[in-house]
Amino acid sequence: MTERAPYKFHFSWPGELIEGRLLRRYHRFLADVEVDGVGVVTAHCVNSGRMEGLVVKGARVWLTKNAAGKKLGYTWQMIELDGVKIGANTSLPNPIVQSMLRAQCREGAEPSDVTPWFSRAKSARFEVAYGSHSRVDAVLHEDDGAMNMLEIKNVHLVYPDGGAYFPDSVSERATKHMRELTAIAKEGERATVLFLIQREDAKFLRPSDVHDPEFAAAARAAGAAGVRILAIVFRATNEGLVFEREVPVDLAPYDTTQAKAWMEALRSTTGWERPKRADSAESDDEPEAPTKKSAKEAAQKSAKPAAKKAAKKAAKKRAAKATKKTAAKVSSKPAAKKTAKKR
Repeated sequence: MTERAPYKFHFSWPGELIEGRLLRRYHRFLADVEVDGVGVVTAHCVNSGRMEGLVVKGARVWLTKNAAGKKLGYTWQMIELDGVKIGANTSLPNPIVQSMLRAQCREGAEPSDVTPWFSRAKSARFEVAYGSHSRVDAVLHEDDGAMNMLEIKNVHLVYPDGGAYFPDSVSERATKHMRELTAIAKEGERATVLFLIQREDAKFLRPSDVHDPEFAAAARAAGAAGVRILAIVFRATNEGLVFEREVPVDLAPYDTTQAKAWMEALRSTTGWERPKRADSAESDDEPEAPTKKSAKEAAQKSAKPAAKKAAKKAAKKRAAKATKKTAAKVSSKPAAKKTAKKR
């Protein structure tokens, strides 16, 4: 494992931290947190994934207050589990790396400011579109005139073996990025994937064959094609995220038996609450309290069969009445003809 580098970098939280206790995560992007002196508040959960092992009721969490005008007043930034603080905001790795690169590329930068992985970069552009439907996190312009396409990935899952595993669920988007960078590397261009691990206990990084075998295969193909794959560790503190060290990336295939057991053990503290469905793999989740909207939709849904049945009954009644009327007309015609003949 690479020792802590002389490079120093600190990224502050976007506001003062507010401590609380996690009550639940629901609707994927919402988390209820009990804050002393305030009560229960609803915070934005930026992580759209399963957050394997992080959804622990009663765990210490830290929020920041959002600016006025936001739908929610708070954002979930950090959680503490078994004495380890873990960054929970998946939107932070990109601005962290952007700040690191700006420090690297600015004129007159001191050696201590230089990122050891991108020391050749002279300038950088961020969120750059390329191809027909693609966007890369950064394009680095290096000292020899070449361009380096950079993708940044957030990691929070660390298993007891010290391995940081990515992703913690199927990620078609991440697989697509790996394949695009592989194509770039095969054309002789430079491409890099940087995994930013928001917890200090990671010793190495692996693509997860347990969660997404397709991504793992794409990562191995990318490495073989010449894509540079890096992993760096940041320590989460009450002041912010602090760079610790680089860790090795293990792309070799491995036996998944133990990883599957660890994943199963964390199932109860993974995901989010949602209504039960008979056909859902998440049917063991606790059902959510109904909202006004969901109650209205349920009422409308239950009213549809009754309305349909009533309409069918009315149509049947009308048809019977019409048939009776027609039959009466038909039966009256012979009598009318007989009367006319007599006359």
